[in-house]
Amino acid sequence: ISPLMMGMFVVHGAQAGGFSPISIYGIITNSVMEDAGLPSNEIVVFLSSLIVNFLLAVVLFAVLGGRELVSRRIDADEAQGPDTLTEDLHRGGASIPARGTGTTTATPTQSLGVRSDQVLTLVAFVAVAVIALAFDKNIGFVAITAAVILAMLSPNQHKDAVKQVAWPTVLLVAGVSTYATILTTAGSPEFVGTWAAGLGAAALGALILCYVGGVVSAFASSTALLPVIIPIAVPLIADGGINAALFVAALAVSSTIVDVSPFSTNGALMLANRPDTISEPVYYKQILTYSVIVVVLGPLLVWAALVLPHW
Repeated sequence: ISPLMMGMFVVHGAQAGGFSPISIYGIITNSVMEDAGLPSNEIVVFLSSLIVNFLLAVVLFAVLGGRELVSRRIDADEAQGPDTLTEDLHRGGASIPARGTGTTTATPTQSLGVRSDQVLTLVAFVAVAVIALAFDKNIGFVAITAAVILAMLSPNQHKDAVKQVAWPTVLLVAGVSTYATILTTAGSPEFVGTWAAGLGAAALGALILCYVGGVVSAFASSTALLPVIIPIAVPLIADGGINAALFVAALAVSSTIVDVSPFSTNGALMLANRPDTISEPVYYKQILTYSVIVVVLGPLLVWAALVLPHW
């Protein structure tokens, strides 16, 4: 299976559900729409992202050799090779030849069970979701608190956890969040929105804003960009007669489908976790090529599907 295909499936799969009303993208988008006085429709935004990313995954599957993969079958002799025995032993049992009979007998299979740190991790996931959603607490602070508690309860299992944190990505998100706050305080969103609304054609202004979101997000974090790009749409929605939910959905999808860029969060994580079967320069070039195609065509196609028919 192509490493690029697998990586893109993971990214587009995460983005497909990213605008769920209980997901981080969905929470940010719906909160910003409410603060801006826009009529929100959580289901429209969620389904728009789900359908667009599903279609992108289907296209990737067809272009990157998915049809050949469907027709491929595993040889029975290869399936029973040495690796299979290793996997069986890891699961707790294996089939071994019976001495002098030529037949096989199964060794007793032992259940590995569930470790206490695994149970604690699942409890922490549930606790973070409940505290963040039910009590309206900052999800970042709650998640960090849960991680610290887990590290204290199971110090041996989590002693290397801090080293494995993608600190460059954390710095990227923090830096872009700071920059977004500066732009908002300076009134940049209102300026760009007023300029786009004055172009004379609301649909053209909407297309420009979709490209602004796509291009900026390709080099930054969508989490930090969404609170900045959505308020820009207010003048166009007010004066241009554009459907608020569909336009915001177009902006949100245009700003997130480009996250496959190696300069953005998801693309950087893909590059950092590349498989050993492919060299880093080759993998980087593949990701960059695909992200350029998405940046050039993605906002246009999303705008044509969501905004143009209802203008």
